[in-house]
Amino acid sequence: MAPDQVIAILKQHASTQNVHGMAGFGIRPAHALGIAMPTLRNLAKKIGKNHPVEWAEEIKHLDSKTARWIAKDRL
Repeated sequence: MAPDQVIAILKQHASTQNVHGMAGFGIRPAHALGIAMPTLRNLAKKIGKNHPVEWAEEIKHLDSKTARWIAKDRL
């Protein structure tokens, strides 16, 4: 799966309602997509592991904690 596909999937699953709820826990809404962890774990399984480092670097540039988690976990 290409990085642009991963970014599109993450944005598709983003939830503004969850982002507002996260703000109550001190998570900066500007850097959160609001994807529930069970959904995020399922997406991570679909994305797979062992992608090139360049792949993870491109995902990290989304400036989102969720994207960085995916990139970190997928190397």
